[in-house]
Amino acid sequence: MGLYDEDEPNQHENEGIGKVLANANKKPLKDKENKKLTKSSGFEFPSWLTKTLLWILCVVLVIIIGYAIFLSFKPDYLSAKLIPNPSYLVDGSSTTKLTVTVDNISDYDLKNIELSVSPVDKLSIAVIPSDPTKISILGIDEKRDFSFDISTIGNVSPGEYAILITLKTPEDISEKKIFWEIKNHK
Repeated sequence: MGLYDEDEPNQHENEGIGKVLANANKKPLKDKENKKLTKSSGFEFPSWLTKTLLWILCVVLVIIIGYAIFLSFKPDYLSAKLIPNPSYLVDGSSTTKLTVTVDNISDYDLKNIELSVSPVDKLSIAVIPSDPTKISILGIDEKRDFSFDISTIGNVSPGEYAILITLKTPEDISEKKIFWEIKNHK
């Protein structure tokens, strides 16, 4: 019994390379006793260790993809607006108002929240009040506006200055960076 018809004798030794290749392309025949195709050599895992490693790899990929999906649906509680933006230098200094809106878009109350606004360049920009603002509770679908005075310290050059807004909740930290553009007075 073999993969080829048993009526043809195996003459590989006497035939040329063309006939050997022709015999190799024949389809396997059905086993006459079991009436099933004979087993062809396919890919088999060499050991249980390889199977285990492939399963571990699949689980790790599922966890990574799930975490990426979770991060894409992370709520954004902060919105900020500078009025006016851009500002113009008057006698080498400038001021603006920053309004930060904290919006609870989650389906539960936010408790023990801390909102802080700080300049990235602390030598050129000042924020008043500089201390973090504490919010004890923010209800569902509740919005609160907070106002901050932003001003330059001494003489500054025109350009963009970054202001970092941070909202800390017991579960998460949200950060937003806003840019204040300062131009020369026309």
